[in-house]
Amino acid sequence: TQKMINDAKQKETKHKETLDLLQNELKEYIQKFEVAKGQIQKLKSENDELTKENTSLKEISRNRIEHSKEIETFQKEQQTLLQKLSRIQNQYELLTTQKQQLTLKLQDEQKEYQTQILQSQNQMKIIKQISEEKSEENALLQQKIDNFLIVQDQLIKCQKEVEIESKRAKSYLQQLNQCVMFLESYKLPIYTPDFQFIQEKLLMLEELVQTVDFLYQLKFQEQQQCHQRIKTNECTIRSQMEFIEQKQKEIQLLKKNKNEKTFSTTHFLINQLSDFIMKAEASIQNLTISQQILFSQAKLVIQQMQKTE
Repeated sequence: TQKMINDAKQKETKHKETLDLLQNELKEYIQKFEVAKGQIQKLKSENDELTKENTSLKEISRNRIEHSKEIETFQKEQQTLLQKLSRIQNQYELLTTQKQQLTLKLQDEQKEYQTQILQSQNQMKIIKQISEEKSEENALLQQKIDNFLIVQDQLIKCQKEVEIESKRAKSYLQQLNQCVMFLESYKLPIYTPDFQFIQEKLLMLEELVQTVDFLYQLKFQEQQQCHQRIKTNECTIRSQMEFIEQKQKEIQLLKKNKNEKTFSTTHFLINQLSDFIMKAEASIQNLTISQQILFSQAKLVIQQMQKTE
C-alpha cells in the first residue's frame, strides 16, 4: 500500500508539472489569440475601408488571402488548445479513478483490521475467563491447604498423645516383664489374662501410631500436590496476562497504522486535486464559455469529494 501511495505521489507530481506547462502554454496561446483577434478586427476594418474606398482589387485580394491564412493558423492553435484541455480532463479522470481504487483498498484493509481486532478481543475474553477459573481453583486449593494445616495440627497432637501413651505402655510393659521375671524366679503364679490384655493394648497403640504416620504422609503429599497445582495455575495466568498485553499492543499498533495510512492517502489525493483546481482557476478568465463550464463542474466535484471525506 505504501508503494502504491508513493507511486501515486510521483504520478501526481508529474501530472502537476505537465499541468503547469500546459497552463503556461494555454496562457501564451490565449494571449496570441487575443492579439490575433485584435489584428483580425483591425484587418477587417482595413478591409472594409479598402472596400469602401474601392482601392486596388489586387491589394484587397492579397490582404484577404493573408488574413485567411492567419485565421486558419489561429484556428489550428485553438484546436491544439482544446486537445490539451481534453488531455488535462483525462488526467483528472484518471486521478479520480485512482482515488476511488485506493479508497476501496483502504476500506478492505479497514475491514481486515476490524476482523483482527474482534478476533483478538474474543481471545482476550476467553483468556480472562480461564484466568478467573484458575483464580477460583487456586482459592479452593488454598482453602484445602488451610484445612489440611488444621488436620495436620490435630494429627501432630494425636501423634504426640499416642507417643506419650506408647511410652507409658512400654514402661508399664517393662515393669510387667520385670514382675514376670521376678515371679518366674520364685515359681509364683502369673495372671495371664491381664498380661495378654496389656499386650493387646500395646499392639493397638503401635498400629495407631502407624496409622497416624500414614495419614500424615498422605496429607503431606496432598499438600505438596496442591502447592504444585497453585504454582502451575499462577504460571498459566501469568503467561495468559502477557498474551493479553501483547494482543492489546498489537491492536493499538493496528489502529495507529490504519489511521496514518488513511490520512496519508485520501488527504494527499484530495489536496493534490484541490491544488489542480486552484491553479486552473487562474486561467479560467481567458477560456471560452464551454471551457469555463467544464472547470466549474470539476470544482464542484472536488468540493463534493472533500465534504464526503
